[in-house]
Amino acid sequence: MARNSNKDIDFLSVYKTKKKININSKTLLLIALPVLLILIFATSTLYLTITNRNLQKDVDTLQTQIEEALSATASNTNSDQQKELSKLLTNMRRQQLTNKRYCNQTNKTT
Repeated sequence: MARNSNKDIDFLSVYKTKKKININSKTLLLIALPVLLILIFATSTLYLTITNRNLQKDVDTLQTQIEEALSATASNTNSDQQKELSKLLTNMRRQQLTNKRYCNQTNKTT
């Protein structure tokens, strides 16, 4: 104990030092790459799900219009209603083809 009598011991010096986080660039790359891939996958899945729901709503709306037109034409044999029905049928077929093409394109890209 005689040796340390002239020196002051600072016990708080350990707590006063700033903590440095040492992140290696390889470690950062290993963490960032999977997180980025998961984020891209989740975003694309969410986008495709929302788009598919919107397209399905359009198809459902067209189908209800066709059903209404069919019930209306069942009681009347008016040529205007038949023209409207044929237009609705063609619109529905176009919408379904567009939906299939869109789904096929997105399946090819993902």
